[in-house]
Amino acid sequence: MAPPSPEVTKQTTGSSPTQSIPVSDNTKLETVRDSSVDL
Repeated sequence: MAPPSPEVTKQTTGSSPTQSIPVSDNTKLETVRDSSVDL
């Protein structure tokens, strides 16, 4: 399998698997992180 894109790798580095979702804006990624922590 080919290695994931740099963006996907950076997002996957997060503590929550939800961050593996491809996001174009960093703001959305931050929102997802907050939602995961809140849960």
